[in-house]
Amino acid sequence: MPDKGPRAAARRVHFAALGYQPMRMKPVHFATNFFLTLSPHTYRLELLNKTVVVKPKGSNDKDEYVTENLRPLLIRSGVLAETVSEYDFAALRRQLSGVLDNDGSAVYATYAPYKPFSSDYTLSSQRLLTAYSKNHGYSGSFLNRILKTTQPGRDVLRAATTFLEAGVLPAEKLLEPLMEKLEEADEWQDDYEIQFGQLSSERLRYLAAMMAPQTKALAQLVVNLKTESAPSSLRHLVIGLCSWLLIYLHKVHKDGEIPALFMDLLQGQNRRVRALSCYIYARERDRFYQSYYQLRRKKKLTVSKKDFSALEDLGFKILEQHYSDLAVRIGFVQPRAHQVRKKHFELQPDTLRTLVMSVLSSTAVVPLEKLCSALRETWGVVAGGCPDDQEYLAARGLKGINEDEDLEVNRDALKQLLMRLGMAVEPSDGLVLCGIDEEALL
Repeated sequence: MPDKGPRAAARRVHFAALGYQPMRMKPVHFATNFFLTLSPHTYRLELLNKTVVVKPKGSNDKDEYVTENLRPLLIRSGVLAETVSEYDFAALRRQLSGVLDNDGSAVYATYAPYKPFSSDYTLSSQRLLTAYSKNHGYSGSFLNRILKTTQPGRDVLRAATTFLEAGVLPAEKLLEPLMEKLEEADEWQDDYEIQFGQLSSERLRYLAAMMAPQTKALAQLVVNLKTESAPSSLRHLVIGLCSWLLIYLHKVHKDGEIPALFMDLLQGQNRRVRALSCYIYARERDRFYQSYYQLRRKKKLTVSKKDFSALEDLGFKILEQHYSDLAVRIGFVQPRAHQVRKKHFELQPDTLRTLVMSVLSSTAVVPLEKLCSALRETWGVVAGGCPDDQEYLAARGLKGINEDEDLEVNRDALKQLLMRLGMAVEPSDGLVLCGIDEEALL
């Protein structure tokens, strides 16, 4: 591992504190790194990259990222018919860019006349894995190592590999002319240990035990996802894996304690509910921002003073940004808009569906209270659905709301959302049953 310079020192501190390097990470960055550890092959995807990344005409009249220069190249390559006009080709490029860069600003120009940079395509198959991936901080490699430590974790990795190798998907058929042949794949080497060092067996066992409930939930999730389509399975799996990582950020500096993430499901209609949810988000983000100092005070961060000072000079704001980016982009926190600084915990529908599929079996039908208890114990989700939620929050210093005017209406909003997702029914007043199979509910 490089041992000179402030950035190398920062990596050593991050490795000691977290096991990976926190960065301005989107789920697609994590996904590329994680899935490369399962299928260590990459493709150049030069024609695809030039088609998806649209550049305006500039001073370089040979820039093949410009439509009028790319079109002749694709015609010569036998990819595009001459009958396709430049206008129609430009429209097609915009559509492909929207599909393959769905995460927003994750795909960049990688080939001449540009310098190689990050290209993380919205994942739909292993054919879209590229070696040009940045901003993941080796978070996927880290999680892979933790999951390998236990049988439920290995079940998750085996299922993830199956989803990734699910066969030719519709998107892949569309992109086939722009992609290399299977035999033209490049080998990819995971240099996690070169960058950071080796996780000791003792540390692996400790972290695996600390995150056992979340890993068990991922194992249940992949069982339920086996009946889903491959793109849907991958999407829910990435949300689940990133949810694991979010809870890990809380537990790693709080002696394994699960957080209390109070969800405002009333979309701001209740002032006290919104205020508490905003406060908890700000508190948890700040706690993570301060976490390295806390670990150092507890003598749980064994790094040299010189290395710690080097990271201080670079700044700890990346911790706050990493926490915020992850929580927002996987649907735990709203609003998504970067310019809106006052955010709150509020599960998005897809995220709620993923979490429910991780705590219930396919045939289970349970009361709302039992589902809420499982979500609270596993993912820290508090929405007023447990009879003791008010006391649970108060015991963690979170007061200011009451059962009748605040928690009851928030719980009703959760019920309504689950019913819209087809994951709950209300057969009689006061009885709400939940499950992931609509037919079982009916």
